[in-house]
Amino acid sequence: MDAAASGDSQAILEATMALQQKLMSSDVYSIVMLFSDIMIILVVFLFCRLLQKRKLRTLGFVKKDILKEYGIGILAGFAFFSVCVGLGLLTGGLKFGGISPEFSIGIFVLYLLGYMVQGMAEEVLCRGYFLGSYARRYPVYAAVLANSLLFAALHLLNSGISVLAIVNLTLFGIFASLYFVRRGSIWGIGAFHTVWNLVQGNFYGIKVSGMSLGNTFLT
Repeated sequence: MDAAASGDSQAILEATMALQQKLMSSDVYSIVMLFSDIMIILVVFLFCRLLQKRKLRTLGFVKKDILKEYGIGILAGFAFFSVCVGLGLLTGGLKFGGISPEFSIGIFVLYLLGYMVQGMAEEVLCRGYFLGSYARRYPVYAAVLANSLLFAALHLLNSGISVLAIVNLTLFGIFASLYFVRRGSIWGIGAFHTVWNLVQGNFYGIKVSGMSLGNTFLT
């Protein structure tokens, strides 16, 4: 408002950019963006049901052992990422800074719910729809590789993207595809993806897709 009152166009531009940067780095913005991914799930659902006349179980939404599969995914996601953090600490790539004094359990729960939407959305698109559809016409190994490359491509605009990051994203996509095929359900890998992102950002305090989060349990 001060910049606008001054009439200085350069000051207005700088103030606007600073405000935009502050907004995009806020917890509110991050949480809203996570929940907005529900549109991906809705679009895939509607496309499959209305246009392709497919049932949701073809996307991996099987009714058998939902809680069991989701629980296994949660435990596996936390364990796998914790191993990565442990390796980082042992090799000096990470340093433990203690418990964050600004941690809020309420905001953490909102992030959890948001990542439940975001993690499942990416799995529905890449594994449930793309992998399943591709494997109907081509060998499973080709479907696994193709959807893993698609998964990596979805992250090309992330901050700090690099060749190593693309390789790792592709490898994660291959792992998620094999998990999905082996378990025959979307619930487990959806939970794995959710917890992976949640503990990375809001538990261990590491950047998620190049973004720093304000509300973290550890630093």
